Amino acid sequence: MGDRRAQERVRPAEQEVKHVGTREDIVRAITEGAEAGRRGDDVRTCPYPPDSLLRTAWIKGYVRTPRPQ
Repeated sequence: MGDRRAQERVRPAEQEVKHVGTREDIVRAITEGAEAGRRGDDVRTCPYPPDSLLRTAWIKGYVRTPRPQ
């Protein structure tokens, strides 16, 4: 019984990490976010789902890019 509870505690953490990309995917997401920022797109145009680490990378690229005036 104790082992089962330990396994149940591990499962949610494994489920939280979704849509993990390769380094290339992450760089691409940052670049796409930066391009969207330069164009002046709304941050809500991010193409990645909310639970994706690629969304975080896209937003990182978006935020670090100066917006058009």
